[in-house]
Amino acid sequence: MKTYVTFFIVVVALSDAIRNEEQLKEVTGFIRKCQEEYGLSNEFLDEIGSKHETDTQKAGQFSLCFTKKVGILKSTGEIDESKIKDFFRIFKAEDQMIQKILSKCKVPVHSTPEESALTFIQCLEGVYLK
Repeated sequence: MKTYVTFFIVVVALSDAIRNEEQLKEVTGFIRKCQEEYGLSNEFLDEIGSKHETDTQKAGQFSLCFTKKVGILKSTGEIDESKIKDFFRIFKAEDQMIQKILSKCKVPVHSTPEESALTFIQCLEGVYLK
């Protein structure tokens, strides 16, 4: 069975890429806080990013909560490019991959912050997980 951490591969990558256990605990804590805030099951978290979420509103709320806490999206749903670069460099992502993420994972212009966050997570699933 998947765990709640697998919804977002970046978090899974943390266990290998981040040597600082405190950072891993912090990110895991963000997941738990957002999960508790919206009352989501581990099974539901496994759906997030799949483009087959059973409740896109809750998936968007969770995605915005998590990406804000990590710092890669602003509360408005806008991408913070400098923070994304810093965040993925933690995982030893090459600049080419980071640029691919930034160019392919644009958020829709007229979307809510929640829709933007979910769209970004879904894009990461397709670009970063390939």
